[in-house]
Amino acid sequence: MPIRYWRHQCPGLGEHLLASAQPCACGRPVVYDGWSNTRDEAMAWFQSLFGLKATGFHASWMWRVLDGAAARCASCGGRGYFDEQDHRSCAPCPNCHGAGYTLALGADGLAARRGLVLEKYPDAAAPADLRTLEFAELVHGQRIDVRVERPLAMAG
Repeated sequence: MPIRYWRHQCPGLGEHLLASAQPCACGRPVVYDGWSNTRDEAMAWFQSLFGLKATGFHASWMWRVLDGAAARCASCGGRGYFDEQDHRSCAPCPNCHGAGYTLALGADGLAARRGLVLEKYPDAAAPADLRTLEFAELVHGQRIDVRVERPLAMAG
């Protein structure tokens, strides 16, 4: 489910978004910024529209290949949602359905670009037939197991 965000300008950190209306320790106010997808929802939308994992070893190549394949939704300004009931709820954008962007390619163009990614990184494939994003299972990129060797404690 999308959440509300507040914009804040903090000295030293610059402008950033917060998921809470609580005042910052710096004393500067937060300004309501609207509804948007959480990170996981944004990844689910990406997976649903492109049929690719949003993260992984393939990501830098994928972003180059997909450059220009999608455009920020003009109706909602890339938010995906419209504010309702004085910030208490939201409604999905009728143009992008909550994604925040629309595809700029036809099915053939999208399939060709997806194919370029999968040719180089076959493990980047993810199911695109997510019926409802609320209950979708995200497929993440490969995990790297890092093992830290710790020296044995010396006997005293």
